[in-house]
Amino acid sequence: MSDEAEHERALAYLTAGTGYQLTFHDENTRYVLVAHPTGAMP
Repeated sequence: MSDEAEHERALAYLTAGTGYQLTFHDENTRYVLVAHPTGAMP
């Protein structure tokens, strides 16, 4: 949440019309966040 460089990277992808994916994990679980700009096909 506090990684400003990653935030800027995500905004750049979405602004360019490209989807963005971020994967992170804790001890037992892997989380995948996927975002696509409005109107984009996955």
